[in-house]
Amino acid sequence: MKITFLVHAMYGLGGTIRTTLNTASSLADLGHEVEIVSVMRSQTAPRLEFDPRVRVMSLIDRRAPGDRAQGDGGAVSRRDRRLLETPAVAFPQAETIYHRYSALADRRVARFLRHHDTDVYVGTRPGLNVYLSQFAYGRAVLVGQEHMFHDYHSPALRRRLSNAYRRLDAFVTVSAGDAEVYREQMPHLADRIRFIPNMVPSCRVEPADGSARTIIAAGRIEKVKRYDLLIRAFGEVVRSRPDWRLRIYGVGTQTNELRALIGSLGLNNSVTMMGAFSPMDGEWVKGSIAAVTSEYESFGLTIVEAMSAGLPVVSTACRMGPLELVDHGVNGLLVTPGDSAAIAGGLLKLIDDPQQRQAMSTAAMAKARLYRPHTAVSQHERLFQELVDRNRGRTAPPLRARDRLTKSSYRRFARTDVVPSKETPLAVRCRSSGFDHVVFEADREFRSARLRSARQDTAVMLPWEGRTITVDAEQLNGMGAGVWLLEIDGAAPSVECVDTRALSPGRRGLQPELAAVPYTDEGRPAIRVWKRKLYAEVVSVDVDGPVIEVGCDVFGSVPVPEHLGGQLTRSGADAVPVPVTSDGERLRLRIDAAKLAAARRNDHEVWHLVLESPMAPGLRVRLGAFFDDVIDKRRLVRYRAARVGNVYIEPYYMNDNQLAVRVVADSGPR
Repeated sequence: MKITFLVHAMYGLGGTIRTTLNTASSLADLGHEVEIVSVMRSQTAPRLEFDPRVRVMSLIDRRAPGDRAQGDGGAVSRRDRRLLETPAVAFPQAETIYHRYSALADRRVARFLRHHDTDVYVGTRPGLNVYLSQFAYGRAVLVGQEHMFHDYHSPALRRRLSNAYRRLDAFVTVSAGDAEVYREQMPHLADRIRFIPNMVPSCRVEPADGSARTIIAAGRIEKVKRYDLLIRAFGEVVRSRPDWRLRIYGVGTQTNELRALIGSLGLNNSVTMMGAFSPMDGEWVKGSIAAVTSEYESFGLTIVEAMSAGLPVVSTACRMGPLELVDHGVNGLLVTPGDSAAIAGGLLKLIDDPQQRQAMSTAAMAKARLYRPHTAVSQHERLFQELVDRNRGRTAPPLRARDRLTKSSYRRFARTDVVPSKETPLAVRCRSSGFDHVVFEADREFRSARLRSARQDTAVMLPWEGRTITVDAEQLNGMGAGVWLLEIDGAAPSVECVDTRALSPGRRGLQPELAAVPYTDEGRPAIRVWKRKLYAEVVSVDVDGPVIEVGCDVFGSVPVPEHLGGQLTRSGADAVPVPVTSDGERLRLRIDAAKLAAARRNDHEVWHLVLESPMAPGLRVRLGAFFDDVIDKRRLVRYRAARVGNVYIEPYYMNDNQLAVRVVADSGPR
């Protein structure tokens, strides 16, 4: 069969996009011809990896002309701009993304559906399902999908859908409860409504072992996810369990607001906004508990992902998905929605009972197996085949003159964005067992492997055995500090997953002279190498009024000098001394923000924090954070600023993960 998915925008992030990619790949595995039509495109590179076997095309390309490659479809001509600025008529006004649609979208989707040849069309949101019901014709089967749930939509939209969905051959929900609601509310469609859950691929790394003292949450950083409740709940947790950490993965409109909340609650050392990761497999296993605090979840893709990685889930008992996915007391806990105290109580219950966590982990993995691709895709395939076999012909709606197309004008906006390839590029899995040991596992045989410096024209050839490449201390000692990119057979392979859980607690498997951390650099496998004789590893930064206190551990391959003192320095300015004390475990540097404010000469200055010793003349050790799994701390880690009058003094990480202090006058922290 030829199966065509109609999606709003494939180049972003979100559950619908991930589910569509998973379904399309699984159908391609079964030998079907699969393609995805993205109505909108505003980014050059997809945020999630596309399967090269699946054709992707765009109907409206909103990128600047310089960002488009020759042959990309969907360009907007001058003649089209009037339509682009005219509101849509066919797309439902009650749809939440109606403001993104225009008469041009109506026109191009109508033309595409009327001229394209396929066996099955699959719409992935209400407005697109309406498009199918209005514009598709001929023998193609029409299947609508619901990736939210019935009661999420406004009454006005539900009335529009109730009528439009009469032309669909089937309508699929992702939860059994939502299917029942649709049957009750739209009884004239009851025989066409099906329930097929989302599919989630199995975890590509070994499941979590439950030893990490980290809670993981992932999803869009939007209000509906209520990460503010999770952060406040974790604030209660960390008071009595200070060695636990919270990581929140994702991007969205609330990122800055949540970072400000983390700072205001004094949680900078224990809560990190991690940004987007794909795939998440290697990140889930860095935790022991997953947290979901949403107001609603139509399915709960991240719940199944976490369970597949061996994490029990503490979730709000919200509609729809969590109530079907989380078996309370078996594979997780359900807590009262909107109640931070209840969320904190659920987290503490699992934190304090490792045996229960382990039992729930086993049950969670068993539950996740119910949503493996082979189970869900077989339901899709059976449904599509059943409908195609009916071979219900359709009467084509009369084409208005302005909707008639020549072949050349059709191709103008329906060119393929991603050309399918029968040969999948070589991919690697990466695993780190310590700061001096990285293993790459290729998915097929190869002839050569090397690490190439990203900044210098140098390379290190790597030994391998079978499909396994091992980078150990012997190779690392021959490499300089910086970023090194993996090349196999002279080209950059793709990355299937990166497992750095052994590094996430920090200093496990510590080597005193180097820290080598593997990661993904714009889709390419890479290793970031730091090399020093002495490290001053930052473990905490606390801001209390006009005082900034930095805790650090000093270690290395040479003896640590006695009587270490601290200084803040900048080019062309006198140094500001920083008192250093020791609590027996680590050093504490106490920065007086008032002294820095008085010493400033410009409205914006950057001061570097160093350790020195009169016992070792010439020794200068810059403070930084290197021994963990976070490569780019400048992008992820935010600290509060101390304020002295109209001057803000803010500790922050530079590009090389060294700690500095920014002094800014007449504005807030940047």
